[in-house]
Amino acid sequence: MGKQLNKLVKSLEKTQSKVIQVGHFETDGIRAGTTLTNPDLLRIWHLGEAKNNEGNVKSPLYQFIATNLSNHGIARNANVNSIVDTWQKNVMEVNAENKLLNDVGEVLAEEYRDMFGKVAYPHMPLTNNNTTPMLDTQELKQKARYKVVVKNA
Repeated sequence: MGKQLNKLVKSLEKTQSKVIQVGHFETDGIRAGTTLTNPDLLRIWHLGEAKNNEGNVKSPLYQFIATNLSNHGIARNANVNSIVDTWQKNVMEVNAENKLLNDVGEVLAEEYRDMFGKVAYPHMPLTNNNTTPMLDTQELKQKARYKVVVKNA
């Protein structure tokens, strides 16, 4: 049991130096036919400058954060808890912590993607007669992703 406990502690220590980021990233480059990145487009929506946005703050990322906070974060997320349970059983495997972080990242990215176009959420832009990449064309929804990065010291 001592060896497995040591491996669990080392695996936990490795996860401490990393963070999961969810959303759209500048490093994904410029959108075709524009000078904008996907984060640029999201900022336009966030600032209320897009058609049908009526000056209200609208942001899928804000909605994602608000929903997770109201649901007490990922601690009560059944999918994440299942991933953690699997990780605990497989902690002796090489790179178990990387699999944990990547699996949790994919769950969170999917939940973020699910926010797009749902008008029941207060921070989502209106979808009526909207042909923007954010909503009707599904372009931004499909490009939402996660990445695991080393924390800044």
